[in-house]
Amino acid sequence: MIGNIDVLPCGYVCFKDDGTITACNVTVASWIGYPREEIIGKSIETIFTLATRIFYNTHFFPLIKLHGKASEIFLSIKSKENQDVPVLANASRTIEDDVHLIHCVFIRVEQRKKFEQELLKARRDAENALKDNKQLAELSKSLEQHALELDNQYRRQITMNENLRQFGKIISHDLQEPIRKIQIFIDMISKDANTHLSPKSEVYSSKIDAAAEKLKALTASLHEYIAVDNEKVFSEVDVVTTIQAAKSRAANIREFSDFTLEIDAIPTIEGYKKQLELLFFHLIDNAIKFRSPNRKLAIKVTHLLLHENIFRMPNDQYKYTEHVRITFEDNGVGFSDEYRENVFLLLKKLDNSTAGLGIGLPLVKKIIHNHSGNVNVTTEQGKGTCFEIELPVKVGNE
Repeated sequence: MIGNIDVLPCGYVCFKDDGTITACNVTVASWIGYPREEIIGKSIETIFTLATRIFYNTHFFPLIKLHGKASEIFLSIKSKENQDVPVLANASRTIEDDVHLIHCVFIRVEQRKKFEQELLKARRDAENALKDNKQLAELSKSLEQHALELDNQYRRQITMNENLRQFGKIISHDLQEPIRKIQIFIDMISKDANTHLSPKSEVYSSKIDAAAEKLKALTASLHEYIAVDNEKVFSEVDVVTTIQAAKSRAANIREFSDFTLEIDAIPTIEGYKKQLELLFFHLIDNAIKFRSPNRKLAIKVTHLLLHENIFRMPNDQYKYTEHVRITFEDNGVGFSDEYRENVFLLLKKLDNSTAGLGIGLPLVKKIIHNHSGNVNVTTEQGKGTCFEIELPVKVGNE
């Protein structure tokens, strides 16, 4: 097939509905001045002049899509030296293996005046647009990037508003309760003051210490929750090394290392390194706290690469980019599925008998949202918990 189209005394290009060139002959390549291998895979619009790009999107492609063909349409191809190559185009649209293909034949025409009337309106529109904004090309190129940034900002704003609402509840109740207890017990001690504390005063004193310690830990955890946003610069993060560092930190703090951790060869991603280490620290710490007394704790971290829409909030925006889904599983005690929606709420503890404060998993969710990601949790009481974390391999990439 390629040998036949190369001897034709005309140009030939085949491209998909999305504009991707799948084939062309050497005639077109010689007009443009690029090797055929560099043309295939690019958009058909890259070989057109600016005016023809506009005409292609507003008239030529809609005509082919509507009628399945187009005849004697005047277009201009742009050469490597930025010279216009005027051509007459005949095209037909077929379907092969469920893929629509547009076969286009170009006949070079040097006498272009008789065809100029067909381009006058498109050229005038282009000139009017460029008159008001000489950087139209750069602007259109950056529009999608701006849309992505707006989507990220919108999500962060929603998260911030929710955090403010929850902090209002925390300040009005959860922080005030330990303080209230301290005040009550101090008052009791003052009424029972002696040179040496009475047994009753010693009890009050111990309760003061416990309440103060809780307040201290709560304040430190809330500070960690707020301060996590201070990291501003993305960098390449080796996820496997990050998880191993988080494991060492959790094992040292909990003074517990009798567990196994199996990690996939997860690819490097772009993100906040300190935040991601903190994320996996809290997941491992949570697994240690809620391990089963009947079996040795085992943690397994696997991954899957997939393409997901990077837009989360606008319903009509789509850009599919490479994501990594990290699955974090443990064989701990799990919890009842009825509490699944509450595990990421601040200070919402599922087990009031544990020493935790209910900040670890909300912090995990916050870090994932800071990376424009998603998290879901599934659990089975007595068998373990599974967190599915989806993160873009790159955030804000082209």
